[in-house]
Amino acid sequence: MKNYFHAHWLFLLALLPGVCGATDISLFALFKDKAILHVDGTRRVLTTGAESPEGVKLVSTDTQNDEAVVEVKGKRETLRLGVVISAFQSSARESVTLYADSHGFFHADGSINGVAVTFLVDTGANTVALN
Repeated sequence: MKNYFHAHWLFLLALLPGVCGATDISLFALFKDKAILHVDGTRRVLTTGAESPEGVKLVSTDTQNDEAVVEVKGKRETLRLGVVISAFQSSARESVTLYADSHGFFHADGSINGVAVTFLVDTGANTVALN
């Protein structure tokens, strides 16, 4: 049960501020071999192969599909114009121990777009998604 719990908790762990060094990234504009990104609210103009001070590297751009590939902490993600990618998960293994409340539910405090949220952790979930 312990390993099962940890496997489903890793995604939520990435949402907790300060634990995994979450980064909010959005693709603002796209050109051949160049992109304008918003990284943690700061506008960055990157050419292919360049890295921002926050550690976001522009790997490639695709103007036909309105996409750019970035790499953060060794993890690659495809960004689309107008879509925000949030909370890149750290490659290092980290853990948090949660205790059930009096009703047997697990809760964790976190934030979404800077707003405090209390998460209900479903230890049996196969997938976790946030809109």
